[in-house]
Amino acid sequence: MGAETVLLGTRDWEDLPGVQIEIQRMQARHKPVESVREICRIMDEAVANSLLLVQIHAAVALAEIAIKNPRDAAIRGVVPVLERTLGNAESIGVLDAAWRLSFGLGCVASAVGDSRNGQMRFRSALRTIQEIAGQLSPAYRKVFVASPQVASAISEMAQNAPLS
Repeated sequence: MGAETVLLGTRDWEDLPGVQIEIQRMQARHKPVESVREICRIMDEAVANSLLLVQIHAAVALAEIAIKNPRDAAIRGVVPVLERTLGNAESIGVLDAAWRLSFGLGCVASAVGDSRNGQMRFRSALRTIQEIAGQLSPAYRKVFVASPQVASAISEMAQNAPLS
């Protein structure tokens, strides 16, 4: 019996949404639109139950889907949700989510030709990555910056940097 099945039976709101979001994150590789819809449903339920951390987790998953599918209409439709959740993440100090949300929003903006907004989002993501790195010991900083998510985001932002 899978974890989701067990948690659906118990309606464990501490673990169920996280498992469901992770399932959708994996399924998004093949069915991004369906995954966006399901993650939005989970997020709506989290909003209704005032579960801010679940909302942030869902928004980060949406941002990751946006990074890979920035031109998709379903992704562009959730930009306001990502922006709102970015504000919430920043206000409670969830910096790892904040840089990921900023980066995802930057990818969407850049893909639709809004280079000004894309650059602003990328600068925000980079500042937040630098803030996180500044709080880490040198050894952990090196691991953080070299992690696949951070390294690929930095590379992508460097490729999209305006020429001076």
